[in-house]
Amino acid sequence: MRTETTNAVERLIRLTQGWSPRRVSLAAAVMYLLYLIGRITLAAHGDMGALVVAGSAFVTASQVPVHIPVLAGTGYDGQFYFRIAMAPFDFAPHALGITFDSVFRMQRIVYPLVSWVLSLGSPHLLLYVLPAVNLAALAGLAWVLASFAVASGKHPLFGLLAALYPGYALSLGRDLTEPLAAFTLMLGLYLLERDKYLPAAIVLGVSVLTREAGTLVVMAIGIAWLVGVVRGRSEGSSRGLFLAAAVPTIAFLGWQAVVRSQAGHFVLTGFAESNLGVPFGQLMSGILTRLTSPPNTGNLLWFIQFAGLTIVVVASLVLLRRSTAPRWVKISLVATLILMVSLAGGEWTGDADLRSIDQLWLLSWLVMFKAPRLNLARWSPLVLIWAITAGQLALFI
Repeated sequence: MRTETTNAVERLIRLTQGWSPRRVSLAAAVMYLLYLIGRITLAAHGDMGALVVAGSAFVTASQVPVHIPVLAGTGYDGQFYFRIAMAPFDFAPHALGITFDSVFRMQRIVYPLVSWVLSLGSPHLLLYVLPAVNLAALAGLAWVLASFAVASGKHPLFGLLAALYPGYALSLGRDLTEPLAAFTLMLGLYLLERDKYLPAAIVLGVSVLTREAGTLVVMAIGIAWLVGVVRGRSEGSSRGLFLAAAVPTIAFLGWQAVVRSQAGHFVLTGFAESNLGVPFGQLMSGILTRLTSPPNTGNLLWFIQFAGLTIVVVASLVLLRRSTAPRWVKISLVATLILMVSLAGGEWTGDADLRSIDQLWLLSWLVMFKAPRLNLARWSPLVLIWAITAGQLALFI
């Protein structure tokens, strides 16, 4: 049985050897679309509003301009991005029937703002546009990652494999920010590697306003520029790297100032205080809690996802010195790893399919793309982790 499966995988690899990044993008779009259709049909019972996952603790159904199911409890993060997308310039803690859990939601403005523009301000259309934007972002992410892989002499299907991060199934199915943040971050790095500094700076600026984790990569670019200046040499144009670091930084701090002036809080400080702790503390707590609790499907799936992520990260660290990835990618990987193992929120203890750890996954693949002898057949079983995750989410909201 194992030999037959291996032979089938090898045949698929040979058949797709000449694929372009566009074909990889289309394959990713089809896979994510099939999952989304399954989730809407089975878990949401055909109700697009169910993807928002609104909770009674923050949502008053009678005050929302469009019908969305409201579950008992706290709901999920998508309800806040839905609220911003209905009124992206309204900073009030409560509006349109939805109350923010924290003002820091407003710093992730791009995803709801883009959705608001595309929906023409219609709350009814918004229910369809929010998942559509994320679906397009995931297709774009697969294209960028496949382009990275092909440019590094690797099989284009590595781009699909890297785009099938298990956490993105949750993000797509609950109207969250990770897909668009990942696409813009990877696109910015792709442009930067091709010396297109101004477009890279603009796209990276969009990324940090979609999700703040991208600021670590921007800082790494700044460090790479500074090291190059001190040593009298740098990778690429010194002025270009400075631009790629400065523009996103100005955009991020500028929007932070806008949010503070409107909401009365400097959201980045509050976020850091509530989400950072002792390195490995929350991670070990999450592992021990799951090991000591009664066996269940959720815990088993988490360990499978964690194992896949760990294998990819460890492999990238082993290959770090031999990889020809740009300095800023390597610095970003190490900095992101340090941050992720220091998280004190629910990223490690909650059942969120490790969606907030996706930047670590992506940077690890960028390092491995630039390393020698990467065997696609050996890495292909990672697709099963995404498939199992998607299958579960297609059944349960």
